[in-house]
Amino acid sequence: MAEMTFEILRLILMIAVFLTFRFFIPWMKQKLGNEQVTAIKTETEKLVLAVQQMYPDEPGKDRLAIVTGKLKEFLEKKSLQLTDEQIRDFIEAAVKAMKIAQG
Repeated sequence: MAEMTFEILRLILMIAVFLTFRFFIPWMKQKLGNEQVTAIKTETEKLVLAVQQMYPDEPGKDRLAIVTGKLKEFLEKKSLQLTDEQIRDFIEAAVKAMKIAQG
């Protein structure tokens, strides 16, 4: 039963990542431009992985706050503006992709 529940959750997670990459990323590329979205996506993935490795015992909320702060600094340096919701979407996509990659 536990294995089945795990597989269902894994499938839901994979679908969520698919939908994020299928709809959210193209929409953001259209809005911001391909190079800027690629830079934001790459930086977000790096930050998520770094924070996960540096603060494995911190609660998810705290890690989210750290990544959000660092990503806002990056955006400010690049003179880019995103809403808090858009920043959270980039972070969630990176976290879900990382979890799928880990298995």
